[in-house]
Amino acid sequence: METNENDIIRKRYPHAPPDRSEYDTEEGYQSARLRFCESQAELTTWIFETLPYPVVFTLHDGTIAFANVHAQQLLGLTREDVSRHTALEFLYDADGRSIGESVGRRLAAHEMIRQEAVYVLRPDGRRELRILTVTPIQVPGFQTIVRAVGIFQDPTTCERELESLRVLNEQLAKAFNALKEDVERFRILAYTDDMTGVANRRAFWEGFRDAVGEARRERGSIALFYFDPDGFKEKNDTYGHREGDNLVRAVAGRLRSVADAFDGTIARLGGDEFCVYFRGVNAARYAEIANAFAEVTRFEFEARRKGTREKETFLMTVSFGGSLQVDGIIPEPGELYDEADDAMFECKESGKGESKFLPYVLRYPHIHSSAPPKP
Repeated sequence: METNENDIIRKRYPHAPPDRSEYDTEEGYQSARLRFCESQAELTTWIFETLPYPVVFTLHDGTIAFANVHAQQLLGLTREDVSRHTALEFLYDADGRSIGESVGRRLAAHEMIRQEAVYVLRPDGRRELRILTVTPIQVPGFQTIVRAVGIFQDPTTCERELESLRVLNEQLAKAFNALKEDVERFRILAYTDDMTGVANRRAFWEGFRDAVGEARRERGSIALFYFDPDGFKEKNDTYGHREGDNLVRAVAGRLRSVADAFDGTIARLGGDEFCVYFRGVNAARYAEIANAFAEVTRFEFEARRKGTREKETFLMTVSFGGSLQVDGIIPEPGELYDEADDAMFECKESGKGESKFLPYVLRYPHIHSSAPPKP
């Protein structure tokens, strides 16, 4: 029967230590443990020997327990000589001062040395620049470091690797910035009404829910206004959809001017309907904002009637209603929305935009008070 090479490797280099329950005697178990340790040491040595740069394996006092062939060449040692030296005695700084003791103290403090420039003393007296990485290894049950693995890399190789990493980082940075720009562009598209440039329905509800939640937590206030142009369907039928779109843009621009002036957020809910909400306003500020909206929601608009080339001017009015909630007594966003919507319909039924100051809610439960229309 043909023997599988992988089975031989797994048998020679088991991945886990022996289980005591599998052995009848303590002597047999300890022998198995010794064989396991020897196999792991052999495997580790083989791995270090195959690495393309100098590697040193030391005891807790820095004595070299193993040095691969590249390390032997760097330090000028034979395999038989390595155990007579410590790795620390070969380490110097750029001024020729020994840094072995300081490196030893750092390892004793369980500190890892990551790619630091050191000079290694060569057999001919020359000092050769190397990039040192040392990983301390702590064995459970011992307070001191009993092993450390040191890697001496050629700085030229490191520079090439660093340059490759730098180029890769630049490429990744460009790709990441492009991705951020794409994400931001898609976010804007997802949350912006493409006709008017204001926030869309999705953006309104996400932002409005957050604003209501903040007002509740901080016992603040929030005001919401709901707008609906009067007779829009008739005007759309009379002047056509293109002029109807222009009218919607005109309404959006006027409402936006007030929203921006009072730090509000405007959104087009769909069709010809808009909402604007304001954080942290009191009753006086609420009335001031309502006054400002009253001034911009009654205006003359020029449009061309369908089937003709001549333009004509007509008076455009927008009915709107508002709801104000203060002192942190804030209903659910949907209830606040319904309050403003109901107030808008009350305005529309009272005379198609003639009454611009609508009932506004001072607190919840709802307490209404009406202000007279502006002369």
